[in-house]
Parts: sequence; structure tokens; C-alpha cells
Amino acid sequence: MSTDFSGMPQALEPFTLPSIDMSPFLSPSPDPVARQATAQALHDACIRFGFFYCTGFEGLIWREEMLDVIAVTREYLARLEEEKERVGVKPEGDKARGWQKIGVNATQGRKDWHGSSSTEG
Repeated sequence: MSTDFSGMPQALEPFTLPSIDMSPFLSPSPDPVARQATAQALHDACIRFGFFYCTGFEGLIWREEMLDVIAVTREYLARLEEEKERVGVKPEGDKARGWQKIGVNATQGRKDWHGSSSTEG
């Protein structure tokens, strides 16, 4: 039995996700220039990669909370597709929130082979 991968994009060169310091948005005395630079970095990371690492919030979110979020996310992603469809993108919704399986997502009218999570395959 063979699998047809002809519609899949070609492999990309390895890259490193950007790490963005969020502290300008958490500071009690905000700096508009720093906030603008952070906002631009977020925009660029979302456009180029779709993902990024956040830093600068140490002490605001406990490590145990982050580990809990990771555990819940992994548990959700391990569920059957039928379960995830219950929170799927709805035609009557804004089409920006909800689960989508890989190959269904469309960006600017073209299938882009992204799903709601890059850990699904």
C-alpha cells in the first residue's frame, strides 16, 4: 500500500523559531517604542513561522502551570478525530477558532496543509 504525498509541500530547511520578549507588555511603566518593536516581532513571527517562543514573563506564570497546559494540550491532541471535530471550525463561525484537520485549512483560498496543530500528522 503506497501513500500519495504529491500534494504535500517540499521539506523546508531547518530553522529556529524566534524567541520574543513579552516584558514590554507586562511592565508597570510601559515603553511605547518597546511595545511597538515587540508587536512587530510578533507579527513577523506569525507571518513567517506561525509559532514563536515567549520570554519575559518569568514570575508571572509558574512552571507548574505551564507544565499543566502542555499536559492538557497533549491529552487533547491525542484524542480521536471525532472528538476534536466537536470543537471544529464552524461554517457559521469566524473560521478563526476551532480545530481543523491537516489539509482542510485554506489561506488566501489555497490549501496550505496546516492544521490546528503541527503535532498532528
